[in-house]
Amino acid sequence: MTNETNNRIRKILFNEISLVASLFAIAFGAFLWITKPAQDTALLDQRVQMIEENHIPHLEEAIEKLIEKDAKQDKLIHEIDIKLERIITILEK
Repeated sequence: MTNETNNRIRKILFNEISLVASLFAIAFGAFLWITKPAQDTALLDQRVQMIEENHIPHLEEAIEKLIEKDAKQDKLIHEIDIKLERIITILEK
């Protein structure tokens, strides 16, 4: 084989390898473009599940405590209201 034949073969091989590499890059890019939203969705699902497992029960407990505290305060307000009514009736006489 002559030097010119070797150069032609190298050019052809380089072109073919470049074509295969570019097709692989395009296919890989398309694969990542398609699978990336699925990975993001899975990550979001994981975070939502973690919030549901860890934070929501604590929030529910805090809300229950606030409701109990509110009920106690309502009872105290009602008692104070009754006492004020007694004082007003005593003062009016």
